[in-house]
Amino acid sequence: MPAKILIGLDASDNARRAVAYVGKAFGQNPEAQATLFHVLPGLPPKFLEEGRILTPEEKQARNQMIANWEKEQEKAWEEVFNEAKKTLINHGFKPEAIQIKSVPQHLDVAQEILDEAEAGGYTTVVLGRRGLSPIKRLLLGSVSRKVMEYGGKFSVIVVD
Repeated sequence: MPAKILIGLDASDNARRAVAYVGKAFGQNPEAQATLFHVLPGLPPKFLEEGRILTPEEKQARNQMIANWEKEQEKAWEEVFNEAKKTLINHGFKPEAIQIKSVPQHLDVAQEILDEAEAGGYTTVVLGRRGLSPIKRLLLGSVSRKVMEYGGKFSVIVVD
């Protein structure tokens, strides 16, 4: 079975190290496939319902605003995705074996990653660890910890 890797990407140094790890560990495997995956932040409050029924025109205008906002968010991440893709290619990945995907956050970020991993049939999920102190990790929760805890159907690798 070819390695199909989902890389959780954000702008942190640990995420960059996770990309480099995948490049080094899987880059020489000609069948390896990698997806650079980012969960876009949730919608700003201005896009939420106002507590009244919208006319069809208002609903269409709101949907267009949301679509434009999501495109702006994706464009803002283009440089991060391009840098990560370049790293993978430099380690031997074929450009056509690298996918880029971002989704708007509807759930918890960890749950979005888990859902994508399952839906996409990934064998491995690789994430950078944020480096929170033990107290903050306990209070705030950790995306990488949650993915490790609930990601039983695939291998989860967390890179420091």
